[in-house]
Amino acid sequence: MSTAAFTPGLNLSQKQAMALDLDRDVSIRAGAGSGKTRTITEKIFGIIRGAFDSSAPDGGLEVLKKILCISFTNKAALELSERIMARLAEAAAGCADPPLAAYFASAAERLDSLEIMTLDSFFTSVLRRFAFQLKLSTSFKPAAGGRADILFRKAVFNVLDSLSNGGPARGKGGKANIFDDFYSFYRKKDTIHGLFTRILSKAVYLNDPIFTFGSKDEFEKHLLQETAYIEKTIGDLEFSGVLNFDKLTAAMDYLSAIAQDLTGASREKAIGLLEAYRRATAEKSAASDFFKYALHGYKNVRYSKIDGGARLEELKLMIALVREAAKKRFGASETPPSAEDRRLSKMEFDFFSGLCEIFDKCRAEYRRLKDAENLLDFNDIEEKAIEAAQDESIRDSISKQYRHILIDEFQDTNNLQAGIIKLIKGSAKLTIVGDGMQSIYRFRNANCKLFSDFETDFAGAGGLNVNLDDNYRSSLNVLSFINDFFSFLNFDADHPFSDFKYSPLAALSNRAENRSVAVELGLFAVVSDRSSPETDGGTDESETPPPPAEGDAADAASEDGEDDEFDAGQFDFIARRAVALHEDEGCRYGEMMILLSRMSRVDSLAAALSAAGAPFVITKSRRFFERPEVLDILNLVKTLVDPLDDLSMTGLLRSPVFAAADFIIFAMAQSFRELCPAEPFSIYAALKKLSAGALDFDRILAPDALPSGGYEAEKKRLINISNKIDHYLRMCQHKNAYDVLSSIYLDLNLKCKYSYEGDFGPAYKNIEKLFSHILENDYLPDGPMPVFLENFRSVVDINFAEEESQDDAPASDAIRIMTVHQAKGLEEKIVFIPELETDFFKAADTAVLVDDRKNLSFQPGVFVRLNERSLLKDYHEAVRKYERVQELFEKKRLLYVAMTRARELLVMSGSFKININKDGEIKASKLQKKPFMLSNCHLSWLANFLGLDAGFFLDAPASGADGVKELNRDFGRVRVFLKPPAARETPPPAASSLSAAAPGPKFDAACALNYKRLSSPETAAAVAVKLSYSDYKKLVEGPFSAVTARPSFSAFDLASFLGDKKIGVAPRPSATESETGTAFHRAVELALSSSLPLPQIIGRSKHICLAACRSAAPSAVFPRAEVLRRVEKMFAGFLENAEMCGLMELFNSGGRGALRKYCELEMRYETENFILEGVCDLMTVGPDGAATIYDFKTAADLKVAARDRMGEYERQLAFYQLCARRRFSGIASFNDPVVVLIQSGGVFEVKTLRLPAETIEKKQAEIIRQCGELFK
Repeated sequence: MSTAAFTPGLNLSQKQAMALDLDRDVSIRAGAGSGKTRTITEKIFGIIRGAFDSSAPDGGLEVLKKILCISFTNKAALELSERIMARLAEAAAGCADPPLAAYFASAAERLDSLEIMTLDSFFTSVLRRFAFQLKLSTSFKPAAGGRADILFRKAVFNVLDSLSNGGPARGKGGKANIFDDFYSFYRKKDTIHGLFTRILSKAVYLNDPIFTFGSKDEFEKHLLQETAYIEKTIGDLEFSGVLNFDKLTAAMDYLSAIAQDLTGASREKAIGLLEAYRRATAEKSAASDFFKYALHGYKNVRYSKIDGGARLEELKLMIALVREAAKKRFGASETPPSAEDRRLSKMEFDFFSGLCEIFDKCRAEYRRLKDAENLLDFNDIEEKAIEAAQDESIRDSISKQYRHILIDEFQDTNNLQAGIIKLIKGSAKLTIVGDGMQSIYRFRNANCKLFSDFETDFAGAGGLNVNLDDNYRSSLNVLSFINDFFSFLNFDADHPFSDFKYSPLAALSNRAENRSVAVELGLFAVVSDRSSPETDGGTDESETPPPPAEGDAADAASEDGEDDEFDAGQFDFIARRAVALHEDEGCRYGEMMILLSRMSRVDSLAAALSAAGAPFVITKSRRFFERPEVLDILNLVKTLVDPLDDLSMTGLLRSPVFAAADFIIFAMAQSFRELCPAEPFSIYAALKKLSAGALDFDRILAPDALPSGGYEAEKKRLINISNKIDHYLRMCQHKNAYDVLSSIYLDLNLKCKYSYEGDFGPAYKNIEKLFSHILENDYLPDGPMPVFLENFRSVVDINFAEEESQDDAPASDAIRIMTVHQAKGLEEKIVFIPELETDFFKAADTAVLVDDRKNLSFQPGVFVRLNERSLLKDYHEAVRKYERVQELFEKKRLLYVAMTRARELLVMSGSFKININKDGEIKASKLQKKPFMLSNCHLSWLANFLGLDAGFFLDAPASGADGVKELNRDFGRVRVFLKPPAARETPPPAASSLSAAAPGPKFDAACALNYKRLSSPETAAAVAVKLSYSDYKKLVEGPFSAVTARPSFSAFDLASFLGDKKIGVAPRPSATESETGTAFHRAVELALSSSLPLPQIIGRSKHICLAACRSAAPSAVFPRAEVLRRVEKMFAGFLENAEMCGLMELFNSGGRGALRKYCELEMRYETENFILEGVCDLMTVGPDGAATIYDFKTAADLKVAARDRMGEYERQLAFYQLCARRRFSGIASFNDPVVVLIQSGGVFEVKTLRLPAETIEKKQAEIIRQCGELFK
């Protein structure tokens, strides 16, 4: 029955009302913005309302326990609970029947009886309920992602170590050389671990054991069958895409019109091609003949007598396209490979089967390690859940519990999860809600075709399929563009891949303004014109050098999955367009959203937004409860509950909370074992012995491990740590978790210790956010520490095993930056989608592939070395093609999700190259006219949809002076920007407004708040003055340079203080020198912050320098050639002299060894009256706690700089070292600071200056004295 009968006044559409049917299984295909959450809410309300029975003791509220609602995320589950609660409260308030109103009110109060949870949570609850029958411990713990990763890594290393030490069965059948071959190909245990992790993530598709073939012939047959099936399936799919391509149809029509004008053999070939095309379009089976004829028969055709112009060129392009598709299917040779060429060698068979056996050993060892800790990972939970569902007694018990099962986001379930739901459903009425076009979690093994399968099952069993295609979110013009675009991409061929035919959405929004131009594109071409001598090549004076040659930056970019046609100008376009919308149209920044497919370039985007003055916030993609700083707090809590937990205690000691060095912890532990062999060992026991004076560990340390006095300092520090832990343990006896943790946060100054940049923000903010969750008592309630630990573990282990989607939407007026996956379920007035040129497949081509047909294949290079005619190579290429096609359809769905977030304005951007060779031939790979199946980026789809070619972008006169064109299409108008809008100048504030600024909680020497601080005795004692080094420099070289006592306030000159007064210490650098210096610093920062060894950094230096130069001048399409040349020379000199600079150890270890590194480090020195803030280029801290500060300077003449600027360098390094001393409590001493001078021209010499410690100490005393006198 329909709930319409008992929900008076409910304003639902007819289709939504149909979905509320309670007596049948219902599938609800809910398009974007169609109000699916409201529909689910009304359906659950209808179930509760329908169960009302005034004669029953509880009025029928027992029904709450009979409903199971599954949501994809915890946040979605919470939102649904809140909506149901509100709906019941609304019904209770508006109901005229007192018993029914009381029933609704009671239902709202008892809503916690209604099960609304994620699939993982539901499966876990089933396992706990039936633990005895499933032979599980009732106290099993779901393994957090981080812990599971650690255990699997340990398992892989254990197995590899056992094999390398001559352990059992080194390869299949005990063949010793298999493991040796395996190691010779992959070389490092980390590489092998990464390979096996990929296989483990796809284990849902694989058998256990993986390799089930009993002989080489059986395995060879399987490979041949799978390779042939995939090649035929994908070949037919591509052929169908080409044959249905409208531009090929037009080209064949043109060829038919001119065929009789051709002569001789050319005419015969044209007629033959047309006949083959006619048969191919009429009969599916004849398609191969057409493509084979185009590849091998349609050669050397002459069109010399045809003056066809653009149409003839279009014909040639389409013939080339057909030949390309044919080559991919059949190869260039007319002779197919013989049967002998496609045989499997014994070496390949042994290698592949042995490799699978090694993985099986790793998986078995992983299980053993999990069992030892009583852990289950997500795969285990799902496998045990299917085991439970297959047990008849358990299945019956679960089935009888529920009358209604509702599953939201069903398109994101996998085969195993769907199988469990089918088994436990029983007689319950099942409602699935989802949209195949919004399935974007295939990387988590989601299978969006399951939705269609269930629809078919429902229809066959008398169920109901409802299609909600009314959109209540977007404007008419936004939806018109989306509808036409995705209808254009519809692919009608039958195939086994995850695709959906697009159904247009109807615009019914009453909130979105219908803009006349609702879609804007920023498409920026980088033109390399070699058709004339003036533009051929590039010189040092060229403003836009040619793009990097293959093998340089392009290769480096490709290694990372980056697209070498990306240009940072599109980020400038987004930033400036956002500012224009804000300032010219009054749009709030908080109504804007930027959606990225990945976060790899978010720093460049952030730099562009900052330069334009647009506020923004980045939604972190890392799972909140798996961030290092949050896990450090988890270790702290575990230690306070059980101080004998050595794993947690060690993690706590090594974390920034206490920052104890590994070798110190090891020495203390080893001393305890040697001196107290009869006592139970624990790190805590060792600390207690140390505190009691019964333990020393100096004899364990090497003689030179610590500097003079270092041992006593470390021992004292450990004793202090022990006393602190004991104090906190006593606090736990009478205080709740929040009080203890907040006290520790303040006592240990964790805000300072975690002030480093984490995932796009200071790490301490995540700790404060965690405390907020405890205080707000939402899903992490406060309580005694042991109780709190159980709650903490649960949210870390299972509840937050999802991307942090829709997390804490900022209340401030700022643009939100996030991935498309994070934006699922969100909407915004204006949506920006950059990087349309990104290659779909580069990041997806991995060394090992697993597909949903249970195929496992490895990188072909391995087997080519084993056998040049490798069947396994062909097999891998086939699996790779299969995965790329699946990725193609996934990328279509990803773009759909991104576009449908926009309510009123959709702004997209991309960049690409146009190359004009010496003959005037124009090539632009991203704009090639290709069918959907042969394209590799979103930009290609849009260009084909809108009919854009290279000529559109080269026709400058057709665009206005601002580089803007407008397209008029059937769906409406599209505005195209061919260059970023000009940057807007922000006028400097007037002096009067500065002097009138209201006092705030912080003082900044760069603004008039400091003037008020100096000129007003009333505020003199209120707030400390903040000084950066540049501020301090202006003070001592400006109006107070000759002052020894505190200045009189009347003599203060605000203009001079703010920097208007010129300081004649060094000549002002030219624009080129300034840009060169900035870019060089950026290149050094990229190199030093990288974990790559020096040889790889040298190999990628061109790419690094290009990225650095773009960062230094982000508004330029390409950096100036002179700047790029200088930076490359300077950077090469710096790398060649790394040893002279004292940086070889850092480069060799990648910052992961005993020598720690801090790049662009923010530090501060605080007193009651002033705060000094500095940012040094690099600081290293050795295992002995000795720190070295480095500063990198560029100069035209090194000798002059070393002679005339030494005093300035000493003062600046003294300032930084002073700040660093207060920033890090773990620094035992400072080495002589180092200035690295690099010549910015000429021979690009490198010089290192080590500044004496005595001089630095004197300068520090002078800085403290001067600031103390100025700000008494």
